[in-house]
Amino acid sequence: MIKAMLRMGMKNKDIQFYFNRQDRAVNSGRITGIRDRSYGPEIAAASEDEAKAFMASFTPSAVVSPVFVAAPVPAKPADPICEAVLRSFFAKGSDDIWRCIAGESDEFECKENFNLKGFGKPLKTIAGFANHRGGYLFFGVKDKPDGFSVCGLKDDRFTDTDQNKFSQTIRAALEPTPRFRVATLKLDELIVGVIHVEAHNSKPVIAGKTENELIEGFIYYRYPGETRPICYADLRAILDERDRQSRESIMPMVQRLLGDVDKFRSEL
Repeated sequence: MIKAMLRMGMKNKDIQFYFNRQDRAVNSGRITGIRDRSYGPEIAAASEDEAKAFMASFTPSAVVSPVFVAAPVPAKPADPICEAVLRSFFAKGSDDIWRCIAGESDEFECKENFNLKGFGKPLKTIAGFANHRGGYLFFGVKDKPDGFSVCGLKDDRFTDTDQNKFSQTIRAALEPTPRFRVATLKLDELIVGVIHVEAHNSKPVIAGKTENELIEGFIYYRYPGETRPICYADLRAILDERDRQSRESIMPMVQRLLGDVDKFRSEL
């Protein structure tokens, strides 16, 4: 249920209202862990309709005495491409059709077909994920008009393409090169190709060449359900964060130099 609320754009403090009860307290740090998939990645999210029904029927319980919530123990992040995590993004309906319940968001993109030739649109998505907070690119999953139903890969082109070939293609188009991993997921007899992209620690990632929808010199960013050129506010946030990291990395050296100067002066 918390996953569904997060996908609806709700903030931690608003979600806590529905769960911080005498018998069921949820720490904000735990909600953050659910958000970044370091806690409970194998649990499927409820639907938006289920979440709305839950909130509509919710009745706050009376507070009898203070509730003290222990600080959460940091959980070891789950491998983002392990089978349990990948399966948590899919569900089989009553019609026996597998669907990507994650849909398309700022972290998920679905493609029906895979072809490394003419890879411009997926490259744009990969750049967008790297410039935001990372994400998953699924191949063998139909788009929104078809309810994100899983059709599976039509041939072996994805499985026959090794990590090195993917690396060459991505490295030739994006600078700096995003960190990514490739996997496949079998759902009954259907195979889904997966590319997981990490958020880059030295943003922004910039298109280094033009290929189909990818345009040289553009900085792409992932927004809910789409990848497009970054807006000023998001670029400003990236640059401000990079400046902050630079200041933090140089401060220890400055402090050491000042300490050496003070020591030198005291010896005069």
